[in-house]
Amino acid sequence: SAQRAKYAKLSAERKRKLVKLGFVKNAFEAKWELKFLALEQFYKREGHFKIPNDHLENGENIKVWLENQRTNFKRSKLKIEYQQKLVSLGVALDPHEANWTQGFYQLQNFYQKFGHTNIKYNFVMDDFKLGQWVGSVRSRKKSLSYDRLQKLNSLEFVWNSRDQNWEDGFSCLRDYYLRE
Repeated sequence: SAQRAKYAKLSAERKRKLVKLGFVKNAFEAKWELKFLALEQFYKREGHFKIPNDHLENGENIKVWLENQRTNFKRSKLKIEYQQKLVSLGVALDPHEANWTQGFYQLQNFYQKFGHTNIKYNFVMDDFKLGQWVGSVRSRKKSLSYDRLQKLNSLEFVWNSRDQNWEDGFSCLRDYYLRE
């Protein structure tokens, strides 16, 4: 009973050991806790929740499990206690929020690597269809929150790729003529 009182403060490894012994009240809770601990371990190591399809963490397929948690949340079938644990880890339970977070993360990486956000529609980065995500964001500009608009603009987000392409071409032409 002393361990139950201190459980929240235990290290992930100690929790894992207790769970494997069947420490929690029932098998469902034990299984849930094992998968949560595996997800937590993945996140602490990788710094994100972009889990490869076939990845096993401590023998657990946490990608499918996490998708199921999000589905249960959407259907109002995820216990508040579980919601709180996932959110405290940084998980976006709303699938649309998760897609936004993943897309913005990929956009930041692209911007850091290439210095712009003028991305073609068919562009894929790390198995994420970044070009489609950017196209979707552009089409929903009027419905985006102020916070999201600010985040995108901080990356010099290209809202109209046709205009940007024309400006880029004009800039090259101007530079050519100025060299002459």
